[in-house]
Amino acid sequence: MKNPAWRRPLSVIALMLLVAAVFWPGLSGYFLFDDYPNIVSEQRIQIEELTLDGLLEATKAYGGALSRPIPTVSFAIDHLVWGMDPWGFKLTNLLIHLCNTLLVLALVLRLFQSAGAGRSKESYFVAAWFLALLWAAHPLQVSTVLYVVQRMEILAVTFMLAGLLAYLEGRARQLVGGRSWPWLLASCGLLLLAMLCKESAIQFPLYTLALELTLLRFRAASPTWQRAWRIGYIGLAVLAFLAAATIAIPHYAQPEVFAIRDFGAWERVLTQARVLPMYIGWTLFPQPHNLIFYYDTFQASRGILEPAITLAGLAFLVSLLTAAFLVRSTLPLASLGVFWFFASHVITSAPLPLELVFEHRNYFSILGVLIVAGELVRRLPFDPEASMRYVALGALAFGVLSITTIRSATWGDQLHLAMELVANNPNSSRASADLGEQYMHFSDNNPDSPFYSMAITEFERGAALPNASIVPEQGLILMAATSGREADAAWWDSLISKLETQTIGPQDFTTITGLLSYRNGGLEFDDDRFSEAYAILAERLNMPAAQYYAFAQHALQFTADSQLAHRLLAEAVDRAQHEPEIISLFISLLLERGFDYEATLVIEHARARGVNVEIIDQ
Repeated sequence: MKNPAWRRPLSVIALMLLVAAVFWPGLSGYFLFDDYPNIVSEQRIQIEELTLDGLLEATKAYGGALSRPIPTVSFAIDHLVWGMDPWGFKLTNLLIHLCNTLLVLALVLRLFQSAGAGRSKESYFVAAWFLALLWAAHPLQVSTVLYVVQRMEILAVTFMLAGLLAYLEGRARQLVGGRSWPWLLASCGLLLLAMLCKESAIQFPLYTLALELTLLRFRAASPTWQRAWRIGYIGLAVLAFLAAATIAIPHYAQPEVFAIRDFGAWERVLTQARVLPMYIGWTLFPQPHNLIFYYDTFQASRGILEPAITLAGLAFLVSLLTAAFLVRSTLPLASLGVFWFFASHVITSAPLPLELVFEHRNYFSILGVLIVAGELVRRLPFDPEASMRYVALGALAFGVLSITTIRSATWGDQLHLAMELVANNPNSSRASADLGEQYMHFSDNNPDSPFYSMAITEFERGAALPNASIVPEQGLILMAATSGREADAAWWDSLISKLETQTIGPQDFTTITGLLSYRNGGLEFDDDRFSEAYAILAERLNMPAAQYYAFAQHALQFTADSQLAHRLLAEAVDRAQHEPEIISLFISLLLERGFDYEATLVIEHARARGVNVEIIDQ
């Protein structure tokens, strides 16, 4: 008896409703961590009307080689519709995730059909539906879907999933001698769109290579095309190797590239031998207390036996990859899942100055692990029609949906989330700073509020943690300033000491520049101590020319420390000597603010560097 025609559409609707339901409680959450510099404080995405100029400006909001314009424009549209209400931003993320769920369903269904992994078309669909549900509603996805800035990751995967479907369609047509080039060209176009969301989409050819090694086997109706595919992938591999060996590795192996980290390139690569097995464990056994979002306490491996688990992890990963290669003919889907897992971590596990661990890096790789698990379970020696199978699958789905719903609800309550992150990882200075900020918010800067003293206590606790950043000290200083009190000298001492002795990371840099923004906005605090802080920052860190100028402007305006200001202005000129228009802008701003002598010094220093600039008439 055939299944009714309405059953499959109804199943798809049910899938969408289930996924939406588990994430819905988290939409009431708030912005956090990297959302602030990329959205909350980024003026270029905060458009008030829909204009071409506004959207073009939004494309520049992220920076970098490709600037990630598609996500930043989507942030701008969200701001136009929702203002700064994070609920709307998170809703957009969820809608994109639902779209990805449909694409995963279609992709897995296509993979199962290509591998012949089932007895009927209906069994293909049931298996694909269940796997798509586990992927979409996995607890790990909470910190991607409900973390607004990770729309960059989500959108990149949207275009990659569509690109993989187009690639499979094109290759399927080649197998029977059909017209394939429109589909393959569409796949290339979708790859370009993915890269305009996030540069890690450059991994896409590795996903298609995995398809060729397992399911497609470089086959085509035409022998010419068969040779072309093999030669093409060999050529791509050679080009990738040459680019890595001559450009990427020499650049990122330089010590100054990792100056913002307390680990080097080799240490980072070694650490991934522990991180990748941990990701697999999270995917297969997602225990909420292990998903802590902030991983600033995760220590890098200093050698292959420091700690010894590094070697064990490396041995596991090599064995897994070797096994996948050996069984690519007999267990093609399992092999494909392993290859996709490794491919999705090629960039984030490379010797790049990125953080060691982040949950959102598993957004696509979860699919690879689930494909492996599903294929191995399917091969177990029991009756595939046994009712117990459906009971077990139902229990598994219920457990996953329950955990994700609970975690999502936690993310929907900003204070509850901050408290849980500290409870699960009490040594994380980021989690502590987040909780302190929540207490500060609930105190409304009222010293008589119990939340005010709770914020002070938490910030001080976080500041004293090993290797803590200067964010807690910033919170303490801002609390004192906004409530009209004088900051404790010990807070400034701690902040300055950390800048002098610890590795200065991106968070420390944004903390100091954030304090400058508050000061320029009229908030008053100890300018002399603050100038001590940014003088250290300027000495130890390579910054853009505009930042040296901004600190020099503070020294002139608030401390009258002309010696420090002149040193910073000279550094600003040195950094901008190949961009004379920027130096001219500095001169114009100094003259506008009445610092004629400093403007003259800038001109003289520029000319000494061979840069021809003139005083601009006011």
